[in-house]
Amino acid sequence: MPKILIVDDRRDAIEVLQAKLQKRGFVTEASTDAREIPRICEAQGIDAIVMDMNMPELDGCEATEFLKSNPATATIPVIMCTAHPLAGDRERAERSGCDGFVEKPIHLKPLLQILGQFFEVGPEEAEDAQLEKPEDRDGSQTTDIDSAVAHAATKSGELIRVDSPAEPPTSAAMKSQRYQSQSGKPAAANFMNADTSRDSR
Repeated sequence: MPKILIVDDRRDAIEVLQAKLQKRGFVTEASTDAREIPRICEAQGIDAIVMDMNMPELDGCEATEFLKSNPATATIPVIMCTAHPLAGDRERAERSGCDGFVEKPIHLKPLLQILGQFFEVGPEEAEDAQLEKPEDRDGSQTTDIDSAVAHAATKSGELIRVDSPAEPPTSAAMKSQRYQSQSGKPAAANFMNADTSRDSR
């Protein structure tokens, strides 16, 4: 099965999606910081990325633009997700270069349909009833996080955590490298070559 990297600044959202994907046999990695993505991709051999669109340090669109401009990560499918998308969010995600777009709470069927364009993922089975409340199917309520995490702990083991580097590259450094790539200059192979000083904000 492909190895999926889940990137979201909310740890509880990561745990719920990890539980769903692991029940289907996927191997997962996770991070709450988009600046870590190239390092994780290089170290773990990531096959696809599911990333939240709105994150504090670096949003999903900025991260996707950098990944697609970097030869080392350009071919990795990126699936963007967000809750309550605003007008223009889907178009902005597409312009950034992402390969798919799903709304939160994430249901397996639309996610597997996108992943199925790149990998063999098997039949699109119904989601585990213990992980999703019936009300979720019409969007009237969000996923019951507590019960989902409890179920995940018994079925799928602990969350795979990725420690943050001591000094991750800043969003400004990532943008600078992306713009260099777009201007014809070589893109950096990974964020480790970027300036590691933090943003002043």
